[in-house]
Amino acid sequence: MLELLRDHHRLLTVRGALALLFAVLAFAWPDTDWVVQFGVLVAYLVAEGVFGLLLALRGKQSPALDRSLFALPALFVLAGVAITALAFAVDPFIGLLGLVVTTSGWPVVNGIGQALAAARARELYTRIGLAISGTLSIVAGVLVMNVPTQEVSLWTLLAWYAMVSGAIFLALGIRFQRGQGGPRAARPGKSR
Repeated sequence: MLELLRDHHRLLTVRGALALLFAVLAFAWPDTDWVVQFGVLVAYLVAEGVFGLLLALRGKQSPALDRSLFALPALFVLAGVAITALAFAVDPFIGLLGLVVTTSGWPVVNGIGQALAAARARELYTRIGLAISGTLSIVAGVLVMNVPTQEVSLWTLLAWYAMVSGAIFLALGIRFQRGQGGPRAARPGKSR
């Protein structure tokens, strides 16, 4: 797990930065038109899915289980966005319902994957970061499913989630870039 994250620290950094950008946009435009919110949210979800898949596909030297912990949530969110877009073309209400299902299911699947990744990580800070992000992700998914929309908007809830998880991924990416992610395994043809 550690090698997968360390070798692809740029993906973690960009993923975290994009999540923070989404949070900033969400907080800057709290009362914007729902079509703009829908578009920005879909762009964020697609970016999350793409970066999860890139991390899984580029880590060919890592065990399949480690890669699948990032690939499965990515496939879930990308499939959910595609189905939501198709449903939205038929009826906007069905599309919004699909978006709620995607934005509540994906954080739970993502959180389970991150919690399992935390259990497999050997380095303490990585384990803590993934455990916090995974727990937060599951809580966000459960809240999206259960909190009445008049109490807190889906937009605001996902913005808070993106802000905290983005900060964690950004911090992990920077930590791995600086070489503080634990001992490096020697690779054939490369010196320490």
